[in-house]
Amino acid sequence: MKMKDYLRDKFFTTYQEQPERFYSCGGRFEVLGNHTDHNHGLCIAATCNLSIYAAVKQRNDKLVHVLSEGFGFFEVDLNNLEKVDDEIGKPASMVRGIVAYLSNEYKYGGFDVYLKSEIPSGIGASSSAAYELVIAEIFNSLYNQGEIPLMTLCKAGQSAERNYFGKR
Repeated sequence: MKMKDYLRDKFFTTYQEQPERFYSCGGRFEVLGNHTDHNHGLCIAATCNLSIYAAVKQRNDKLVHVLSEGFGFFEVDLNNLEKVDDEIGKPASMVRGIVAYLSNEYKYGGFDVYLKSEIPSGIGASSSAAYELVIAEIFNSLYNQGEIPLMTLCKAGQSAERNYFGKR
């Protein structure tokens, strides 16, 4: 079964609606200069053939519903963009943090998403960066017609990790 068909089926099972859009983001390996975002150094990175995939449907409110295989379901209410202590260290914090970073200049709103990742957590293939970028791109395309620069999306993810997720 193709990934798009798989996501469509899982999305429908979860939300009883058809998804409107599909997204993916690849992982990366840092070949030299590991985790430059933590060490403030330079690195040489290479993409890998592992990705995170998303099926999405826009909502008419400010709720984000996420079902991620292996991580379960959670909801983020974007009416509150302040850091939530109970979300520290959890994927919900990154959704809220990304929107908080983008909210001063860009539009945002809710969506339902089903996520499947081939990128194992904790092996150094940048699973959190791929997660952040796919979430940021969803906001970019659904609410901003794809006009947010890629570097801004990356900085939103980095800010969310540091200021909301609690990564050093």
